[in-house]
Amino acid sequence: MKGSLLQASKGRSMAVAESTYLAKLEQNGKIEVKKGAVATVRALGADPDAYRKDNTVLASSSAGNFTTQRLIGWLETLPPNARVLEQIKQAPDSIVTGLVKNFVKNELVLRQADSAKVTLDPAELVQMRKGFVTAVQSAWTQLGVAPATLQTAKSGNDREKLAASRVDEYFTRMVSEQAPFIPVPTPLAGILREKYSYSFNAAGFDRAIEEASRIRNASDSTTSAGQPRTAVPLGPALPASSSTAPGAKR
Repeated sequence: MKGSLLQASKGRSMAVAESTYLAKLEQNGKIEVKKGAVATVRALGADPDAYRKDNTVLASSSAGNFTTQRLIGWLETLPPNARVLEQIKQAPDSIVTGLVKNFVKNELVLRQADSAKVTLDPAELVQMRKGFVTAVQSAWTQLGVAPATLQTAKSGNDREKLAASRVDEYFTRMVSEQAPFIPVPTPLAGILREKYSYSFNAAGFDRAIEEASRIRNASDSTTSAGQPRTAVPLGPALPASSSTAPGAKR
Protein backbone atom coordinates (compact mmCIF):
# COMPACT_ATOMS: atom_id res chain seq x y z
CA MET A 1 0.00 0.00 0.00
CA LYS A 2 2.79 2.37 0.96
CA GLY A 3 4.62 1.59 -2.28
CA SER A 4 1.51 2.29 -4.36
CA LEU A 5 0.94 5.63 -2.66
CA LEU A 6 4.57 6.57 -3.16
CA GLN A 7 4.40 5.66 -6.85
CA ALA A 8 1.18 7.65 -7.32
CA SER A 9 2.75 10.61 -5.55
CA LYS A 10 5.77 10.48 -7.82
CA GLY A 11 3.54 10.28 -10.88
CA ARG A 12 1.55 13.32 -9.80
CA SER A 13 4.72 15.23 -9.00
CA MET A 14 6.12 14.46 -12.44
CA ALA A 15 2.88 15.59 -14.11
CA VAL A 16 2.88 18.86 -12.17
CA ALA A 17 6.56 19.44 -12.93
CA GLU A 18 6.00 18.77 -16.63
CA SER A 19 3.00 21.11 -16.76
CA THR A 20 4.97 23.85 -15.00
CA TYR A 21 7.93 23.35 -17.31
CA LEU A 22 5.80 23.60 -20.47
CA ALA A 23 3.96 26.67 -19.19
CA LYS A 24 7.25 28.42 -18.46
CA LEU A 25 8.65 27.27 -21.79
CA GLU A 26 5.68 28.80 -23.62
CA GLN A 27 6.01 32.04 -21.68
CA ASN A 28 9.73 32.42 -22.31
CA GLY A 29 9.52 31.06 -25.84
CA LYS A 30 7.68 34.14 -27.12
CA ILE A 31 5.25 32.12 -29.22
CA GLU A 32 3.29 34.22 -31.70
CA VAL A 33 0.77 32.67 -34.09
CA LYS A 34 0.69 34.70 -37.29
CA LYS A 35 -2.36 36.32 -38.79
CA GLY A 36 -3.81 34.08 -41.48
CA ALA A 37 -2.31 30.94 -39.95
CA VAL A 38 -5.72 29.39 -39.27
CA ALA A 39 -6.81 29.78 -42.89
CA THR A 40 -3.56 28.22 -44.10
CA VAL A 41 -3.92 25.27 -41.74
CA ARG A 42 -7.49 24.66 -42.92
CA ALA A 43 -6.33 24.71 -46.55
CA LEU A 44 -3.58 22.28 -45.61
CA GLY A 45 -6.18 19.94 -44.14
CA ALA A 46 -7.93 19.74 -47.51
CA ASP A 47 -4.76 18.97 -49.51
CA PRO A 48 -1.65 18.33 -47.37
CA ASP A 49 0.52 17.25 -50.30
CA ALA A 50 0.15 20.67 -51.90
CA TYR A 51 1.74 22.22 -48.80
CA ARG A 52 4.41 19.62 -48.12
CA LYS A 53 7.21 21.99 -49.19
CA ASP A 54 5.44 25.22 -48.33
CA ASN A 55 7.42 27.65 -46.17
CA THR A 56 4.56 29.91 -45.12
CA VAL A 57 5.28 31.04 -41.55
CA LEU A 58 2.44 29.99 -39.26
CA ALA A 59 4.08 31.08 -36.00
CA SER A 60 7.34 32.33 -34.57
CA SER A 61 9.15 31.70 -31.30
CA SER A 62 12.61 31.81 -29.81
CA ALA A 63 13.20 28.56 -31.70
CA GLY A 64 12.65 30.34 -35.02
CA ASN A 65 9.88 30.31 -37.60
CA PHE A 66 7.36 27.50 -37.60
CA THR A 67 6.33 26.81 -41.20
CA THR A 68 3.59 24.85 -42.90
CA GLN A 69 6.18 22.27 -43.91
CA ARG A 70 7.12 21.74 -40.26
CA LEU A 71 3.47 21.42 -39.28
CA ILE A 72 2.94 18.64 -41.80
CA GLY A 73 5.95 16.85 -40.38
CA TRP A 74 4.47 16.98 -36.88
CA LEU A 75 0.99 15.96 -38.06
CA GLU A 76 2.46 12.85 -39.64
CA THR A 77 3.74 11.72 -36.26
CA LEU A 78 0.14 11.31 -35.11
CA PRO A 79 -1.66 7.99 -35.61
CA PRO A 80 -3.87 7.87 -38.74
CA ASN A 81 -6.94 6.96 -36.70
CA ALA A 82 -6.70 10.35 -34.97
CA ARG A 83 -8.11 11.81 -38.22
CA VAL A 84 -6.62 15.20 -37.37
CA LEU A 85 -6.80 16.55 -40.93
CA GLU A 86 -10.54 15.95 -41.04
CA GLN A 87 -11.04 17.57 -37.65
CA ILE A 88 -9.03 20.64 -38.68
CA LYS A 89 -11.61 21.48 -41.35
CA GLN A 90 -14.42 21.80 -38.80
CA ALA A 91 -12.60 22.80 -35.61
CA PRO A 92 -13.06 26.32 -34.17
CA ASP A 93 -10.29 28.84 -34.79
CA SER A 94 -9.22 28.60 -31.14
CA ILE A 95 -8.61 24.85 -31.47
CA VAL A 96 -6.55 25.28 -34.64
CA THR A 97 -4.52 28.04 -32.99
CA GLY A 98 -3.95 25.82 -29.96
CA LEU A 99 -2.80 23.00 -32.23
CA VAL A 100 -0.18 25.24 -33.81
CA LYS A 101 0.99 26.47 -30.40
CA ASN A 102 1.37 22.91 -29.10
CA PHE A 103 3.61 21.94 -32.00
CA VAL A 104 5.66 25.12 -31.56
CA LYS A 105 6.17 24.09 -27.92
CA ASN A 106 7.44 20.76 -29.23
CA GLU A 107 9.96 22.67 -31.31
CA LEU A 108 11.07 24.57 -28.21
CA VAL A 109 11.52 21.30 -26.33
CA LEU A 110 13.60 19.90 -29.19
CA ARG A 111 15.77 23.00 -29.21
CA GLN A 112 16.45 22.68 -25.50
CA ALA A 113 17.21 18.98 -25.94
CA ASP A 114 19.72 19.81 -28.68
CA SER A 115 21.31 22.48 -26.49
CA ALA A 116 21.63 19.95 -23.67
CA LYS A 117 23.22 17.44 -26.09
CA VAL A 118 20.44 14.92 -25.46
CA THR A 119 20.75 11.95 -27.82
CA LEU A 120 18.90 8.71 -28.40
CA ASP A 121 20.14 5.55 -26.78
CA PRO A 122 22.17 3.44 -29.29
CA ALA A 123 19.89 0.47 -28.66
CA GLU A 124 16.87 2.60 -29.58
CA LEU A 125 18.55 3.67 -32.82
CA VAL A 126 19.24 0.04 -33.72
CA GLN A 127 15.61 -0.83 -33.04
CA MET A 128 14.39 2.06 -35.19
CA ARG A 129 16.61 0.98 -38.09
CA LYS A 130 15.36 -2.60 -37.80
CA GLY A 131 11.78 -1.37 -37.84
CA PHE A 132 12.44 0.70 -40.97
CA VAL A 133 14.05 -2.22 -42.81
CA THR A 134 11.14 -4.47 -41.81
CA ALA A 135 8.65 -1.91 -43.16
CA VAL A 136 10.46 -1.80 -46.52
CA GLN A 137 10.65 -5.57 -46.83
CA SER A 138 7.01 -5.98 -45.81
CA ALA A 139 5.84 -3.53 -48.49
CA TRP A 140 8.02 -5.28 -51.10
CA THR A 141 6.61 -8.68 -50.23
CA GLN A 142 2.96 -7.63 -50.15
CA LEU A 143 3.25 -5.82 -53.48
CA GLY A 144 5.14 -8.72 -55.04
CA VAL A 145 8.16 -6.58 -55.92
CA ALA A 146 10.81 -8.00 -53.58
CA PRO A 147 14.17 -7.95 -55.45
CA ALA A 148 14.45 -11.74 -55.38
CA THR A 149 11.12 -12.07 -57.23
CA LEU A 150 12.23 -9.76 -60.06
CA GLN A 151 15.32 -11.71 -61.07
CA THR A 152 13.56 -13.19 -64.10
CA ALA A 153 13.86 -9.78 -65.78
CA LYS A 154 17.22 -9.35 -67.49
CA SER A 155 17.89 -5.63 -67.24
CA GLY A 156 17.16 -2.92 -64.73
CA ASN A 157 14.63 -1.39 -67.09
CA ASP A 158 12.89 -4.74 -67.48
CA ARG A 159 12.76 -5.16 -63.71
CA GLU A 160 11.14 -1.73 -63.37
CA LYS A 161 8.50 -2.69 -65.93
CA LEU A 162 7.87 -6.01 -64.19
CA ALA A 163 7.53 -4.30 -60.82
CA ALA A 164 5.14 -1.72 -62.29
CA SER A 165 2.97 -4.45 -63.81
CA ARG A 166 2.77 -6.24 -60.48
CA VAL A 167 1.72 -3.05 -58.72
CA ASP A 168 -1.01 -2.61 -61.35
CA GLU A 169 -2.11 -6.19 -60.75
CA TYR A 170 -2.20 -5.53 -57.02
CA PHE A 171 -4.38 -2.44 -57.55
CA THR A 172 -6.82 -4.48 -59.61
CA ARG A 173 -7.04 -7.14 -56.91
CA MET A 174 -7.35 -4.56 -54.15
CA VAL A 175 -10.34 -2.73 -55.66
CA SER A 176 -11.92 -6.14 -56.28
CA GLU A 177 -11.48 -6.84 -52.56
CA GLN A 178 -9.20 -9.77 -53.37
CA ALA A 179 -6.20 -8.16 -51.67
CA PRO A 180 -5.94 -5.96 -48.56
CA PHE A 181 -4.86 -2.33 -48.64
CA ILE A 182 -1.14 -2.03 -47.90
CA PRO A 183 -0.41 0.95 -45.65
CA VAL A 184 3.03 2.52 -45.99
CA PRO A 185 4.42 3.70 -42.61
CA THR A 186 4.90 7.46 -42.39
CA PRO A 187 8.73 7.36 -41.97
CA LEU A 188 9.06 5.22 -45.09
CA ALA A 189 6.63 7.40 -47.05
CA GLY A 190 8.65 10.47 -46.10
CA ILE A 191 11.93 8.94 -47.29
CA LEU A 192 10.33 7.87 -50.58
CA ARG A 193 9.06 11.40 -51.20
CA GLU A 194 12.50 12.87 -50.54
CA LYS A 195 14.43 10.35 -52.63
CA TYR A 196 12.17 10.01 -55.67
CA SER A 197 10.32 12.52 -57.81
CA TYR A 198 6.58 12.14 -58.08
CA SER A 199 3.51 14.07 -59.15
CA PHE A 200 -0.25 13.74 -59.01
CA ASN A 201 -2.32 13.80 -62.17
CA ALA A 202 -5.99 14.72 -61.85
CA ALA A 203 -6.89 12.96 -65.10
CA GLY A 204 -5.03 9.89 -63.88
CA PHE A 205 -7.03 9.91 -60.65
CA ASP A 206 -10.26 10.10 -62.65
CA ARG A 207 -9.21 7.13 -64.79
CA ALA A 208 -8.24 5.18 -61.68
CA ILE A 209 -11.63 5.84 -60.10
CA GLU A 210 -13.42 4.80 -63.29
CA GLU A 211 -11.34 1.62 -63.50
CA ALA A 212 -11.94 0.86 -59.84
CA SER A 213 -15.69 1.34 -60.30
CA ARG A 214 -15.70 -0.90 -63.37
CA ILE A 215 -13.77 -3.65 -61.60
CA ARG A 216 -15.91 -3.36 -58.47
CA ASN A 217 -19.16 -3.53 -60.47
CA ALA A 218 -17.91 -6.54 -62.43
CA SER A 219 -16.87 -8.23 -59.20
CA ASP A 220 -20.25 -7.53 -57.57
CA SER A 221 -22.09 -8.89 -60.62
CA THR A 222 -20.01 -12.08 -60.59
CA THR A 223 -20.64 -12.54 -56.87
CA SER A 224 -24.39 -12.06 -57.27
CA ALA A 225 -24.55 -14.49 -60.19
CA GLY A 226 -22.78 -17.15 -58.16
CA GLN A 227 -25.13 -16.95 -55.21
CA PRO A 228 -27.78 -19.73 -54.93
CA ARG A 229 -31.38 -18.84 -55.49
CA THR A 230 -33.47 -18.32 -52.40
CA ALA A 231 -34.47 -21.52 -50.58
CA VAL A 232 -37.59 -19.96 -49.12
CA PRO A 233 -40.67 -21.58 -50.79
CA LEU A 234 -42.94 -19.01 -52.31
CA GLY A 235 -45.96 -21.37 -52.42
CA PRO A 236 -48.73 -21.50 -55.00
CA ALA A 237 -50.26 -18.37 -56.36
CA LEU A 238 -53.01 -16.96 -54.21
CA PRO A 239 -56.56 -17.16 -55.64
CA ALA A 240 -58.12 -14.02 -56.93
CA SER A 241 -59.90 -12.03 -54.28
CA SER A 242 -63.68 -12.37 -54.10
CA SER A 243 -66.25 -9.92 -52.91
CA THR A 244 -68.25 -12.78 -51.31
CA ALA A 245 -68.14 -12.56 -47.55
CA PRO A 246 -66.75 -15.53 -45.62
CA GLY A 247 -69.45 -18.08 -44.82
CA ALA A 248 -71.90 -16.63 -47.32
CA LYS A 249 -73.78 -19.00 -49.61
CA ARG A 250 -72.78 -19.04 -53.23
